[in-house]
Amino acid sequence: MRDTRYVYPMSKVTINLLQNAPNHIAFDHRSTNNSIEVAKDVVYDSFYWTAMKFGDIIKYKYNRPHWGFYQGTRVKHLVRLDAFSSKKLAVGGSENAPNATTSTHGPSWRMIVEMNPDGPKAWGVLPGGQSGNPGSKTYTTSLNSWASGDYHDLNFLKNLEAVEENWKMQTFKPLKE
Repeated sequence: MRDTRYVYPMSKVTINLLQNAPNHIAFDHRSTNNSIEVAKDVVYDSFYWTAMKFGDIIKYKYNRPHWGFYQGTRVKHLVRLDAFSSKKLAVGGSENAPNATTSTHGPSWRMIVEMNPDGPKAWGVLPGGQSGNPGSKTYTTSLNSWASGDYHDLNFLKNLEAVEENWKMQTFKPLKE
């Protein structure tokens, strides 16, 4: 939580200073009389103290040094009852990372596709079960795979005949009135 006694610059202003004015006076700690700090000093100190604080929190609370245990991502059930929701999951990432997770939000369907001359190869994982039915007893079967980033092989069938050979298919036709 930010200290409300101070006004903080927007992220784009900070990034601009870091990239274009790393010796700007804004980076100097006025409490140090014998030196003038620059951006790399502030970044180093920030990283060092964040890592120290984070390490202490993780060791105290979870006895494991993993960001996901601190962040505590949870998958809430549609009815928002804790009894039906997941426990805290050790999921990496943040709102500003490719794995854009927070404690309450994140990507549901994850998929990787490799394009090659023999046809695509794909892997995917869905935390809410293949049926998508939150009332199903298998709704959370892939939750741990999703949390740990383990993907399942996905079938990419090249034609309709391959579907008929490998899968059961049910076609619904609407009734005519």
